[in-house]
Amino acid sequence: MSRLIWVLFLTLIACQSRHVAPVVDLSPAASRHARVQDTQGRYVVQPGDTLYSIALSFDKDYRVLCKINKLPKSCGIYPKMVLQLDEAHQEVSSSPMPVLRKTHRALVLGTAVKKPTVAKKPLETGVQSWIWPVQGHVIAGFSTQALGNKGIDILGKRGESVHAVASGRVVYCGSGLVGYGLLVIIQHAGPYLSVYAHNDRILVHEGERVHQGDVVAKLGSSGADRVGLHFEIRQAGRPIDPLSLLPKQ
Repeated sequence: MSRLIWVLFLTLIACQSRHVAPVVDLSPAASRHARVQDTQGRYVVQPGDTLYSIALSFDKDYRVLCKINKLPKSCGIYPKMVLQLDEAHQEVSSSPMPVLRKTHRALVLGTAVKKPTVAKKPLETGVQSWIWPVQGHVIAGFSTQALGNKGIDILGKRGESVHAVASGRVVYCGSGLVGYGLLVIIQHAGPYLSVYAHNDRILVHEGERVHQGDVVAKLGSSGADRVGLHFEIRQAGRPIDPLSLLPKQ
C-alpha cells in the first residue's frame, strides 16, 4: 500500500510540473521604482539620464519639467543636478545652501514655498493618424491601476522590424530605464510621445527625424522574459491606452 501511495504522489508531482504556465512579462513594472524623488518632490539626475527618460519614469510632461526648472531650449541636464518634479513645490529662497541628507539616491533639501499657479495652455491637436509599431498578438493591455501596465505588450519574433507609429523626432535611445531594456522614445506633434521597449537593436539615434513607418529598431527581449514589444503612448506625459488611437487590426 505504501508503494502505491508513493507512485501516486510522484505521478501527481509530474502532472503539476507539465502544466506550469510560462512566464510572460513585458510590462516594465520595475521601472516605477528605479528613480526616487525626495520629500519635496525633487530628483537628483543620475549619469545617463535625459529629461525625457526622467519624465517617462514619473509620468510627467518633459516640457513642464523644462519650464519649472528654467532649463534651456535644448532641455539639457547633467549628473547631480537637482530637478523639481512638481510645480506645487517650486521655491524661491535667499537663505544659505541647506544641509543635504541622502535618502535613497535623492536629497532632502528643505521646506518648499509654493508659487502662484500658472494657467496651462490647451493641448495641441497633435498626430492625425497612427499605425501599429509591429503586427502581432496583444498579450497584455493597458491598465489604469497604479502599478498596472502603462501600455500594451505585443508578441513577435526576434529581428522583426519595429516601425515609428507617426512622424517625429527621436529623443531617447538607450537602456537607462530599469525594466525597459533597449528603449526608443519618439516625440510627435502636439503633446505625444511614443515608447518602444525591449528591442534587440536600435537603428536610429537621438535627434534624428523619422517618418511614419520608418524602421527604428529590431524586436528582441532585452529586459524581458520573452521576445516582444512593450509599447506606450504618452499624452502630456501621462500614459494613455494605445488601442484608443491605433487602427483596429
